[in-house]
Amino acid sequence: MKTINEEKAYEMLLNKADGKVAANQELQNLLDKKGKVEIPKGVYSLTQTLRIYEGTTLIIDDQAVLRWDGNPSSQPMFLNGQKGNKEYAKGYSGDSNIKIIGGTIDLNGKNNPPSNRTGYGPVAFGIGHAQNIYFYGVTMTNGYNNHYVDLCGVKRWSFIGCQFVDMIYTGDRMYEALQVDLQSDNGFPHFGTADNTPSVEGLVSECTFNNVPYGVGSHGMRLNSSGNRFMYKNIRIVDNEFINIAKTAIRLDSFEDTVLNGNIINGYGEYGVHILGGENIDTGINIIKGSEATNIFVTSRSLDGKRFESARVKRVSYSDNGEKNLTGTINVSSGAVNLSESINNFKELIVATGIVSSNNLRHEIARGWRSISFRPGEDFINVSTSNGKFVARIDSERKLTILSTSDPLRYIIGVPK
Repeated sequence: MKTINEEKAYEMLLNKADGKVAANQELQNLLDKKGKVEIPKGVYSLTQTLRIYEGTTLIIDDQAVLRWDGNPSSQPMFLNGQKGNKEYAKGYSGDSNIKIIGGTIDLNGKNNPPSNRTGYGPVAFGIGHAQNIYFYGVTMTNGYNNHYVDLCGVKRWSFIGCQFVDMIYTGDRMYEALQVDLQSDNGFPHFGTADNTPSVEGLVSECTFNNVPYGVGSHGMRLNSSGNRFMYKNIRIVDNEFINIAKTAIRLDSFEDTVLNGNIINGYGEYGVHILGGENIDTGINIIKGSEATNIFVTSRSLDGKRFESARVKRVSYSDNGEKNLTGTINVSSGAVNLSESINNFKELIVATGIVSSNNLRHEIARGWRSISFRPGEDFINVSTSNGKFVARIDSERKLTILSTSDPLRYIIGVPK
């Protein structure tokens, strides 16, 4: 239940829901109260950075748009710290335990670009020196030569069901839509100590990256006093879709103990996945549409005269062999499952089951008959899952029925004959 003051604050906010006048003060008044903050549907113009505090849950209505109309050059729309204060936080000690849910963040790059054609545009979220940062179902769009999210020195974080789409790209720098980075002066100039704290223990799942130069990853590397690297550790990038990527979909620079699995990369300019000096990287099963020479590209990484080779990189992804995602990403444990193409076009099915957040996503292969593939009305799919079995009846060329399963079905990929 909202207090009288909160009701008044929301009423003042709704008076500016048509996007004609900046709503900075009204929104900041709500964020200053901390706790749960809801933004109702409407278009809200922003011209100054908003600060998000410790313990905030920001729920943005799916029909709400927050549009950046301020200085287009490198300004963040949201920060979780005191802008300009270099002493504000260090390590993972800054404002933490923050959730961002829903809504659209429009960086307005098309209508409000920087004066220099190849200059930096704004950033949607600058998150630094923090723990427990979670994004669910947020759409970020219309950027210009910059990251949508700058994640620097963050421990335990996730992006689930988010969309990173339509960035205007006019230069030649590396702009990951979701940048996983460490705390340095040039990497995160907004606030906090430049102590090289890396981002670790993260999850990117069921997100879409469409028409951006780089999808997710990093291009920042630093050495400690002993000459060893600060590594981005324990990160899972699973069940995402990358479409029309100008450069590289997933760029893992100095990543360690990282899993890629169930990703679909459909169109890229340089590499599907680029691993630079990676250690213990498991690429699982992904579909990457492109040249086999560049679908997963593994190189060393050098800095200050030191060279770091990639080690223990497991590569088993499928490249451009015509594999098809027959179901899209789903989460079902019973009933009918419709397929986008005839099952008879495929010699094998890759069946993905499990729950990503529980770290039990599993892929198993179901094979058809050598001469006739699968037989609708006669054959069954029976594969192992993390906790038991998945059993489904093949009713027709485009329909299955789940009879029993120990873990939910996430998607089915067809491997052509």
